[in-house]
Amino acid sequence: MNHDFEIYDGVLNKYHGSDQNVVIPGDVTKIGSSAFEDCRTMLSVEIPEGVTTIGRFAFFGCQRLADVKLPESLTTIEEKAFRDCSALEDIAFPDGITHVAGDAFEGCHYLEEITIFGEVFSIEEMMEEYDSGEIAEDFDIDEDEICNLTEAVHDVAVSELVQLLINGKSENLYMPEDLRDELKQNL
Repeated sequence: MNHDFEIYDGVLNKYHGSDQNVVIPGDVTKIGSSAFEDCRTMLSVEIPEGVTTIGRFAFFGCQRLADVKLPESLTTIEEKAFRDCSALEDIAFPDGITHVAGDAFEGCHYLEEITIFGEVFSIEEMMEEYDSGEIAEDFDIDEDEICNLTEAVHDVAVSELVQLLINGKSENLYMPEDLRDELKQNL
């Protein structure tokens, strides 16, 4: 039995270890709120198949965390789950993901690539290439309803992209369900 992990009924409640490369045990189905909060030694984490939810603040403040392997079973990433993971440069979401909180990656200022439905999106290119008018035209969205991504801060751009493509809507963006489904099919 590994005493670094506090697990109850499939929920990883707390990590007490100091490993740089963490492999979460296979019997975990949910990573609980604040489970790895402020774990400053962790460089990478491998989340096993079977995990469906990453809870609020789960990896909050893991400033050296640069590599996250998400399982295909993952469907939900809750509020501020990866907030201030400042070393994180890229993340690949599994195809079955259905909800990511808008602020899940807040403060991840070096996050430059997001893979959604097998398509890689460069945040930097997106911010350089598009303005609100082009995005509104591309997705047939009223320009008044869209955030001007070219002037937005980095974490807002990340949040908006995730919200648009995974959740189908956000505070400032909205994509009709049929358009979202069409986008998924074309990627």
